Amino acid sequence: CAINPDLVGGMCISQILAPGTGYSPLTKEQCEEQKGDLGISACYYEPDYWAGAVKACGGIDNMPDRTQLEVLAKYIYNTEHMSTSGLVMDPTKASQFLTVLSNSEQFIVWSNQEVNEFYSAGQLFYSVGTTWLSNYGYLRDLDALLAVCVDN
Repeated sequence: CAINPDLVGGMCISQILAPGTGYSPLTKEQCEEQKGDLGISACYYEPDYWAGAVKACGGIDNMPDRTQLEVLAKYIYNTEHMSTSGLVMDPTKASQFLTVLSNSEQFIVWSNQEVNEFYSAGQLFYSVGTTWLSNYGYLRDLDALLAVCVDN
C-alpha cells in the first residue's frame, strides 16, 4: 500500500497515477471493446481519461468510491468530521498526490462513479478545502485528474 491502511480507514491505496505518465486515455473504440471487462457503462468520444484511469486500476471496482475519498480527505486535512470550512491541507500527508502532478496546491481524484458518457465524479483537494463534484462531475476528457487505485 502506498499509504499505511491504518491511517486511511483500512483502505489500501495501491497506486497513485498521473495522466500521461501513469495512465493514458482510451479512445472510444478501445473503451467500447473493454467496457464490459472494466465495468464501464458508456464511453466518451475521446480522449477518455476516466476510462483510461479505470483501465490502469484494473476495473471500476479498484477505484475509490465517495466514502473512500471522504476517508482520504479526513486523513489529508487532519480532521474527524468533514466540513465546508476551516480545513487546511497537511502538505506532508498530501505530498504523494501533489508530487505526482508536480503541483503544490491542489489535486483531483477520479472516483468509481460514472455519471454518464460525458462526466464522472471526483474529489477536488485544495489547500483550504475539499469538494465532491458529482452532479455533472468532471468531463471525461480532462487530463488533470489522478487515478488512485485501491485494493478492496
